[in-house]
Order: sequence, then C-alpha cells, then structure tokens
Amino acid sequence: MFKKNLLLACTTLISCAPLFAEDEVTRGGCKKFNSVRVCNNLTVGGSETVSGSVTAGSFILSSGDTLFNGLRNWAVFSNDGAITGPGTETILWDGAPAFTPKGISNNVGEITLPTTGTFLVMYTIRLTIAGTTALETAIAHLRQSTVAGGGGMTNITQAAITNNSNNLPADVLELQTQLSGYALITTTSTVNNVIDLTINLPAAGITIPVATTPDANAQLTILQLN
Repeated sequence: MFKKNLLLACTTLISCAPLFAEDEVTRGGCKKFNSVRVCNNLTVGGSETVSGSVTAGSFILSSGDTLFNGLRNWAVFSNDGAITGPGTETILWDGAPAFTPKGISNNVGEITLPTTGTFLVMYTIRLTIAGTTALETAIAHLRQSTVAGGGGMTNITQAAITNNSNNLPADVLELQTQLSGYALITTTSTVNNVIDLTINLPAAGITIPVATTPDANAQLTILQLN
C-alpha cells in the first residue's frame, strides 16, 4: 500500500505544472514566499488577491474577449499653419504638439497609427468667414490609406461622419463657425494605418487661421480602444 501511494504521489507531481517558490519565510506558522515562478499554466479555483502589480501580455475574459485595460496609444494634434483656400488642402499638424503622442506619429499631415487596432478619431475645425458675398459650402473629409506608406487616400468606410459640410452665410462682415466629426477606424496592416484630414474651402475669405498658442483652430484627437 505504501508503494502504491508513493507511486500515485510521484505520478501526480509529474503531471502537474512545475511551480517554484523562492525565498521562503515562515511567519506565525504560515509559509510566505517573496516570489513564485510558474513554468506552465496555472489555474486558480478560488479568488486571488494581489497586493502588487500584475504584468501580462493580455487579459482574457471567460467569453474569450480581450479585456479593455486602459488606453494603449493616443495623440492630440493642433493645426500648424493657416489654410486660406480656395480649394482642397490637407490640414497640417504641429510637429511639436503640447501633449506628447504615444504610438502615433505625424508626418506633414499624414498620421500613422499602430497596427492592428481600433481607434476613436475626433476632429474639430474652426473657420473664419470674412468678405464672402455668396452662400458657400465648406467640406471636411477624414480619409484612410489603401496603399502601404500612405497612398491611395480615400474617405473611410467605417460608420462615421466622413463628409462634413457647413453652409456658410453670405454678406457677412466676419464670423466664425465650426465643423466637427468622428470615426471608429480599424487598422489591420501598414496598408490602411495612415489617415489624414482635408478641408475644401470654396472661396477666398474663408480660412482656417493659424493656431495662436494655446488656442488651436483645428484639432485631431485619437484614442486607441483595443
């Protein structure tokens, strides 16, 4: 019987995932370890309390979904120079933004997003109208690349306000108005991870003024959701 029990114990130990305890300290009859190293999988049947930090590549729910655990990457860009129109131009963003981007870069108006991920992109454009004598329409386009390296820019296909227009009144001395929009953008590779924002200004006298610190006249905010 003793040999049978010993054999069963050895078999159990071999089949279990190796677990190593280091720096054992005995206090009040209990054994505490400063660190525990698990070589394979570890299943905890009850609750687990961690007083320190937990580092992991990802957290998976029982449903199989990845747990959202804070923002991965983000950026807030403000316009650099003024845009005077008329015509369609890509909005240029300040190369030294007030908030340092994380994982997102700007190159002369082309914004490169990490791959892969889903991003909430929000924009606001403030227009100054002065000297127009006819009813005009300004249009903003949020675009996404279809060719690696930022080529083939086209209006995004995800549900969003992709074409945002504003009818501008005629016969005004001067006023300001805003265009704003948003999109959920998904990137899967370097083919579709570049975005930009363009503005069509239909006539002279309708402009996006140059930013005056700390006030911007166009802003792009990007938050990576997963």
